[in-house]
Amino acid sequence: MANPADQQKQDNAEQFLNSFNTIEQYLVSVNDSSHHVGFKRLVDKLSQSHSLIGLYKQDLIEFVELRNAIVHRSTNEIIAQPSDQVLRKIQVLEQKLTNPPRALDIASKPIYAVQSDEYIANLVRTMNEKHFSYVPIYEGSTFKGVFSEHTLTRWLASIATDQGFTITEQHVNQVYDFLDSQDDKYNAYRFVAKDKDAFSIREDFIQYMSKNKRLSAVFVTDSGSPQQDILGIITAWDIHKLGEYVAPRLYTPPATMPDNQDEE
Repeated sequence: MANPADQQKQDNAEQFLNSFNTIEQYLVSVNDSSHHVGFKRLVDKLSQSHSLIGLYKQDLIEFVELRNAIVHRSTNEIIAQPSDQVLRKIQVLEQKLTNPPRALDIASKPIYAVQSDEYIANLVRTMNEKHFSYVPIYEGSTFKGVFSEHTLTRWLASIATDQGFTITEQHVNQVYDFLDSQDDKYNAYRFVAKDKDAFSIREDFIQYMSKNKRLSAVFVTDSGSPQQDILGIITAWDIHKLGEYVAPRLYTPPATMPDNQDEE
């Protein structure tokens, strides 16, 4: 009759391998290539462009070494057993990689948006009181652009010499030419779907910075269309929320590990 403790350990090995295989399949799908790439090289490659994989790069490398110690390469026979603690850690990593936070998880909400017939004075007053930096402007259900401090500055500069000018009488639709544009070098914005991987949005902010551009805001809608209701807004201040989803190093290997075989 099988020893219950031995059976539990056998289950640990099988569960560990199931989680590892799920992680490997996820990495292959992210790589989107028909060419086979060894696990370590795959991790090394993806860690350079995917921040979440980069964060757990060392854990992934150590887990593949442990996988190689658990399974004999030529026979696929289980020859070692992971502890309960190690099993829990790879399962946590599996969840973090395959079910990352989504755009709406880190977005600030509710969103403040106004119609184009709103008075500019009212809009600016609300922005000042509520500390809003970027306000979507709509004409009916049609998205027209984003009103920001830059919009106000550009507009005021354009009418600085006008006589008898009164800001309280001006409507938002009178500053259409000065609204921030999606490809503005210093004040760009984007629309993304609510289920977009939040870590990829972090990469977007980094990419803009690397090109000496500034991504000011990411607006979240159901499928990423500007003509849909905006569900939330992500700015650089919201990116720090990703820290809540990141654990410290998950796996610390033992001082010595069985030298079974090298991974390709």
